[in-house]
Amino acid sequence: MPRERGQRRIAACWFCIPIGFFFLALAVPSFLFFRQHAGHSLGAAVALDFAARHRVERVVAIASFTTLREEAARVVGRELARLLRENYDNRENLSRIARHNPKARIGIFHGTADNDIPVEMGGELAREFPFVEFFAIDGAGHVSVLDAGHDKIVDWMNR
Repeated sequence: MPRERGQRRIAACWFCIPIGFFFLALAVPSFLFFRQHAGHSLGAAVALDFAARHRVERVVAIASFTTLREEAARVVGRELARLLRENYDNRENLSRIARHNPKARIGIFHGTADNDIPVEMGGELAREFPFVEFFAIDGAGHVSVLDAGHDKIVDWMNR
């Protein structure tokens, strides 16, 4: 039996309600996402890359490197590092943030016992960009920095 015209409208409205809730669910986290962005190691580079392209208030970068190519050269040598397709140049991204979003706050947290990415790389970024706040977490490694620096990271985010 064919549906009447009014019945189709009601079905379409009932179909639209869940779609509306879906888009609302996407919109709320997106708003929160644009206020603060954080990442660890390669995720820190992604966070800085995101902040270079969008307005954010804060970025927490944990165990960040200067560029992915420099980090790869340290591990596998310069010749192989040239093969990287993506460089994730944190210097360039910090320059872009300074130009396009100078009010953004950037905090770099790095463990002093990090054997994967040297703490000097995070310190180098902070020296090159005075608006970056650098926190060396004593005795913390590449992963343990998350536990050891937890309180400092949360305090910095809440300032």
